[in-house]
Amino acid sequence: MEGMRIDESMVGIWFVTIPNGNMLAALHRVAERTYKLTYRFRYYKDDRAFDSADEKNWYSGTLSNADESYITDRISKAMATLRVSTRGEYHELLRGTKTFEEFKAEFFKLPFVHIKEVPV
Repeated sequence: MEGMRIDESMVGIWFVTIPNGNMLAALHRVAERTYKLTYRFRYYKDDRAFDSADEKNWYSGTLSNADESYITDRISKAMATLRVSTRGEYHELLRGTKTFEEFKAEFFKLPFVHIKEVPV
């Protein structure tokens, strides 16, 4: 598994730098009270955003019969704890009542997001 979808089901995204890399997590709503958490650790090998030799380790899990606010609160606390222990840069973006277009516009303004245009 590699990659993270940015789509209508996205609830939130979290990012924190760690020594020689970063951690990125995203939460998606799969169904009523069911969520998928996807996260990855990236360890830098070079300074390229695309086509990099960086090492990436991906993980995911499904949370069933879960309360969205409880889950986002727990993820936020875990990422904030990681930030404190690593003194890393931290970003959190929760969808809340934003439309997908509003959420996406805010997401693409985050400093860790890089966009690569591919010719069609």
